[in-house]
Amino acid sequence: METEVCDLTDIVLLLKERIYTNNPYTRQFIVSWITTLYAIPGLKISVYLPQLLDGLFRILGDPNPDLRRQ
Repeated sequence: METEVCDLTDIVLLLKERIYTNNPYTRQFIVSWITTLYAIPGLKISVYLPQLLDGLFRILGDPNPDLRRQ
């Protein structure tokens, strides 16, 4: 049986590419992914945080209150 392991670097790269979207639903989805990854014990997502900070700050400036609450 073959097991596929998803590399965290690849996931962060995908999030980084898509974090600048203007679609509020996509932005909410990205924030939920980052939140979920951060909640996993032992996962070193904080190492990749500098790559995502600019996009996250842009999302925080979004007028949609649902995004800021998440």
